[in-house]
Amino acid sequence: MSLNGEMMEGSPTVKRSLSAASKTSTTSKPALKSSSANNSPRTIRSASSITTTTATTTPRLKKSSDGISPKLTEKKPTSASTSKNISDGKSIATTVKKPLADSSKTTTLPKTTSNAAAKSEKKMTSEKFDRHQQANVLNLKQKHVSNFGSAYQEGSIPCRINHGSVNMYIQWDISPQELDYNPLLVTCGEGLLETQHPYTLLARSAFKELLAAPGAVDKTVPLLLKIIPSIRTALRSTTEDTFIAGLKALGQLSDCVGEHLNVHIPVLIVPLNSKMSHKTVGTAVQDALGALDRNGGDDAARIIRTKIPTYCK
Repeated sequence: MSLNGEMMEGSPTVKRSLSAASKTSTTSKPALKSSSANNSPRTIRSASSITTTTATTTPRLKKSSDGISPKLTEKKPTSASTSKNISDGKSIATTVKKPLADSSKTTTLPKTTSNAAAKSEKKMTSEKFDRHQQANVLNLKQKHVSNFGSAYQEGSIPCRINHGSVNMYIQWDISPQELDYNPLLVTCGEGLLETQHPYTLLARSAFKELLAAPGAVDKTVPLLLKIIPSIRTALRSTTEDTFIAGLKALGQLSDCVGEHLNVHIPVLIVPLNSKMSHKTVGTAVQDALGALDRNGGDDAARIIRTKIPTYCK
């Protein structure tokens, strides 16, 4: 048996099989190296040859329409893109982002009317309608500031309000020049202190028209001592509306009686000294003093400068 085995090893058939096995082993070495590089070798050995298979992980490619050159799938940009051409023929995609609206900024609409227009509108409104509080004329138990309200409710004032389309004015039942001023003019002077409508309009308008009526001087001069206290009280009022009503009544009385009022000027102008430079009533004070100066002559101007040193024509 040993001799037969030695003879078989030395035979040409055995030598050819050994040489084929050695060539197969030499050619399989690079495959082992490449498989080690891929980190996942799977080797299958047999008695005649050694073969290796490797599993590689490569990204999947999308075949183009011609089936030759693979192209990677690209995501479409979500924002709007524009391309800029460069001189070398290449194009670069630039992303243009739309600006977001700033919620912190608020837009204000322009005012439709200016301050001057608003003031003029307010002035026109006050001229058309009386802005005073409405009094309950039918309430006979209502307490009045002066005797004028009670006299008007009793029917002792021979005038009423005529509500026109634009302005309101008083309408006399009897002409003022035919009326007896005592005590009508005195009662209207007391009505300067009224603060409710219609007493304010009736008293101030009636006082003005009675002094402007023909023959008013002879009827008014004997009543000055009864009229002056009401005007003086109005000039000392802390209510601006009542104060201005007293200033206007003082000028109207001066226009009516003239120099007959000079004796009463020191008593009347004392409250005016502190309001000469007032922002809202300063002009009305100057007008009232100017009427006294103009109607009273040099004596009136001297008396005014004695009580109000800052006065000038």
